[in-house]
Amino acid sequence: MSPLHGRTKMLMLLRQLPTTFQIATQLQFSLPPDFAANATNSNANATCHLHLQLPLASTQTVTGPQPIFNLYQVSREPGAVATWDMFDAKDVSLGGPEPPVFGQVNGTAEARERQWREKGGVYDIGPTRCNETLTWQLGMAFDGGEEVNYWEFMNVQPPAFPSQGFRVVTGLAC
Repeated sequence: MSPLHGRTKMLMLLRQLPTTFQIATQLQFSLPPDFAANATNSNANATCHLHLQLPLASTQTVTGPQPIFNLYQVSREPGAVATWDMFDAKDVSLGGPEPPVFGQVNGTAEARERQWREKGGVYDIGPTRCNETLTWQLGMAFDGGEEVNYWEFMNVQPPAFPSQGFRVVTGLAC
Protein backbone atom coordinates (compact mmCIF):
# COMPACT_ATOMS: atom_id res chain seq x y z
CA MET A 1 0.00 0.00 0.00
CA SER A 2 1.11 3.53 -0.78
CA PRO A 3 -0.61 6.92 -1.08
CA LEU A 4 -1.24 6.06 -4.74
CA HIS A 5 -3.41 3.08 -3.73
CA GLY A 6 -5.74 5.37 -1.80
CA ARG A 7 -6.50 7.66 -4.73
CA THR A 8 -10.13 7.63 -5.81
CA LYS A 9 -10.22 10.11 -8.68
CA MET A 10 -7.21 9.12 -10.73
CA LEU A 11 -6.98 6.88 -13.76
CA MET A 12 -3.70 5.05 -14.27
CA LEU A 13 -3.21 2.18 -16.69
CA LEU A 14 0.12 0.62 -17.59
CA ARG A 15 1.26 -2.49 -19.45
CA GLN A 16 4.61 -3.47 -20.87
CA LEU A 17 5.40 -7.19 -21.01
CA PRO A 18 4.02 -10.16 -19.07
CA THR A 19 7.43 -10.48 -17.42
CA THR A 20 7.37 -6.89 -16.14
CA PHE A 21 4.15 -5.48 -14.70
CA GLN A 22 0.71 -4.06 -15.31
CA ILE A 23 -1.48 -1.51 -13.55
CA ALA A 24 -5.24 -1.73 -13.96
CA THR A 25 -8.00 0.42 -12.50
CA GLN A 26 -11.49 -0.12 -11.15
CA LEU A 27 -14.24 2.39 -11.86
CA GLN A 28 -17.43 2.38 -9.77
CA PHE A 29 -20.59 4.49 -9.77
CA SER A 30 -23.37 4.42 -7.19
CA LEU A 31 -26.74 5.59 -8.42
CA PRO A 32 -29.33 6.87 -5.98
CA PRO A 33 -31.27 3.79 -4.77
CA ASP A 34 -34.65 5.31 -5.69
CA PHE A 35 -33.49 6.07 -9.25
CA ALA A 36 -32.00 2.61 -9.81
CA ALA A 37 -35.07 0.83 -8.38
CA ASN A 38 -37.49 3.02 -10.35
CA ALA A 39 -35.50 2.63 -13.57
CA THR A 40 -35.32 -1.16 -13.39
CA ASN A 41 -38.82 -1.80 -12.02
CA SER A 42 -40.90 0.62 -14.08
CA ASN A 43 -39.06 0.76 -17.38
CA ALA A 44 -37.11 -2.10 -18.90
CA ASN A 45 -35.61 0.37 -21.39
CA ALA A 46 -33.80 2.46 -18.76
CA THR A 47 -30.13 2.53 -19.67
CA CYS A 48 -26.96 3.92 -18.21
CA HIS A 49 -24.29 4.93 -20.72
CA LEU A 50 -20.66 5.01 -19.67
CA HIS A 51 -18.92 8.06 -21.13
CA LEU A 52 -15.34 9.23 -21.07
CA GLN A 53 -14.72 12.95 -21.50
CA LEU A 54 -11.15 13.10 -22.72
CA PRO A 55 -8.88 15.29 -20.66
CA LEU A 56 -7.07 18.19 -22.25
CA ALA A 57 -3.68 17.13 -23.60
CA SER A 58 -1.97 19.24 -20.93
CA THR A 59 -3.66 17.30 -18.09
CA GLN A 60 -2.83 13.74 -19.09
CA THR A 61 0.10 11.51 -19.90
CA VAL A 62 -0.24 8.99 -22.74
CA THR A 63 2.70 6.95 -24.03
CA GLY A 64 3.44 3.72 -25.84
CA PRO A 65 2.82 2.16 -29.23
CA GLN A 66 -0.78 1.08 -28.46
CA PRO A 67 -2.29 3.02 -25.53
CA ILE A 68 -5.65 1.30 -26.01
CA PHE A 69 -7.59 -0.02 -23.05
CA ASN A 70 -10.41 -2.49 -22.54
CA LEU A 71 -13.26 -2.10 -20.09
CA TYR A 72 -14.87 -5.10 -18.42
CA GLN A 73 -18.16 -4.74 -16.56
CA VAL A 74 -18.06 -6.67 -13.29
CA SER A 75 -20.23 -7.10 -10.20
CA ARG A 76 -18.69 -5.66 -7.04
CA GLU A 77 -20.09 -4.49 -3.73
CA PRO A 78 -20.38 -0.72 -3.28
CA GLY A 79 -17.01 0.68 -2.22
CA ALA A 80 -15.19 -2.60 -2.90
CA VAL A 81 -11.42 -2.20 -2.77
CA ALA A 82 -9.76 -3.11 -6.04
CA THR A 83 -6.77 -5.45 -5.84
CA TRP A 84 -4.75 -7.11 -8.57
CA ASP A 85 -6.19 -10.51 -7.59
CA MET A 86 -9.69 -9.17 -8.29
CA PHE A 87 -8.81 -7.93 -11.81
CA ASP A 88 -10.73 -10.33 -14.06
CA ALA A 89 -8.31 -9.90 -17.00
CA LYS A 90 -5.05 -10.19 -15.03
CA ASP A 91 -3.86 -13.29 -16.88
CA VAL A 92 -4.73 -12.26 -20.45
CA SER A 93 -1.17 -11.20 -21.33
CA LEU A 94 0.04 -14.60 -20.09
CA GLY A 95 -2.31 -16.41 -22.47
CA GLY A 96 -5.26 -16.76 -20.10
CA PRO A 97 -8.88 -16.33 -21.14
CA GLU A 98 -10.21 -12.82 -21.65
CA PRO A 99 -13.49 -11.95 -19.96
CA PRO A 100 -16.15 -10.32 -22.17
CA VAL A 101 -15.06 -6.83 -23.21
CA PHE A 102 -17.65 -4.12 -22.47
CA GLY A 103 -15.88 -1.49 -24.54
CA GLN A 104 -12.53 -0.23 -25.74
CA VAL A 105 -10.95 3.22 -25.80
CA ASN A 106 -8.20 4.06 -28.28
CA GLY A 107 -5.74 6.49 -26.72
CA THR A 108 -3.42 6.96 -29.67
CA ALA A 109 -2.80 10.60 -30.58
CA GLU A 110 -4.67 10.21 -33.87
CA ALA A 111 -7.71 8.63 -32.21
CA ARG A 112 -7.87 11.27 -29.46
CA GLU A 113 -7.59 14.06 -32.05
CA ARG A 114 -10.36 12.51 -34.14
CA GLN A 115 -12.56 12.11 -31.03
CA TRP A 116 -12.11 15.80 -30.19
CA ARG A 117 -12.87 16.85 -33.74
CA GLU A 118 -15.91 14.61 -34.30
CA LYS A 119 -17.42 14.18 -30.82
CA GLY A 120 -16.10 17.03 -28.70
CA GLY A 121 -13.76 14.65 -26.89
CA VAL A 122 -16.52 12.37 -25.60
CA TYR A 123 -16.35 8.61 -25.98
CA ASP A 124 -19.75 6.91 -25.54
CA ILE A 125 -18.30 3.60 -24.42
CA GLY A 126 -21.60 1.80 -24.23
CA PRO A 127 -24.95 1.23 -22.60
CA THR A 128 -25.83 -1.10 -19.78
CA ARG A 129 -28.85 -1.74 -17.62
CA CYS A 130 -29.02 0.70 -14.73
CA ASN A 131 -28.23 -0.76 -11.31
CA GLU A 132 -27.61 0.80 -7.94
CA THR A 133 -23.89 0.03 -8.31
CA LEU A 134 -22.12 -0.04 -11.68
CA THR A 135 -18.53 -1.28 -11.75
CA TRP A 136 -15.97 -1.61 -14.54
CA GLN A 137 -12.38 -2.76 -14.57
CA LEU A 138 -9.98 -1.14 -17.02
CA GLY A 139 -6.72 -2.52 -18.34
CA MET A 140 -4.45 -1.92 -21.30
CA ALA A 141 -5.40 -4.16 -24.22
CA PHE A 142 -1.88 -4.81 -25.55
CA ASP A 143 1.64 -5.43 -24.36
CA GLY A 144 3.96 -2.51 -25.08
CA GLY A 145 7.02 -4.51 -26.11
CA GLU A 146 10.13 -2.40 -25.58
CA GLU A 147 7.95 0.57 -24.62
CA VAL A 148 5.26 0.97 -21.98
CA ASN A 149 1.63 1.52 -22.92
CA TYR A 150 0.60 4.09 -20.32
CA TRP A 151 -2.29 6.48 -19.73
CA GLU A 152 -3.02 8.58 -16.67
CA PHE A 153 -5.15 11.57 -15.75
CA MET A 154 -7.18 12.94 -12.88
CA ASN A 155 -10.96 12.53 -12.93
CA VAL A 156 -12.32 16.07 -12.48
CA GLN A 157 -16.05 16.66 -11.98
CA PRO A 158 -18.10 19.85 -12.25
CA PRO A 159 -18.12 22.57 -11.06
CA ALA A 160 -14.38 22.36 -11.81
CA PHE A 161 -13.50 23.29 -15.37
CA PRO A 162 -12.83 21.61 -17.62
CA SER A 163 -14.61 18.49 -16.42
CA GLN A 164 -12.84 15.36 -17.57
CA GLY A 165 -12.95 11.65 -16.95
CA PHE A 166 -15.69 9.10 -16.61
CA ARG A 167 -19.39 9.70 -16.05
CA VAL A 168 -22.62 7.73 -16.29
CA VAL A 169 -25.42 9.27 -18.33
CA THR A 170 -28.89 7.91 -17.63
CA GLY A 171 -31.87 7.81 -19.93
CA LEU A 172 -34.29 5.68 -21.84
CA ALA A 173 -33.43 3.58 -24.86
CA CYS A 174 -35.48 4.43 -27.95
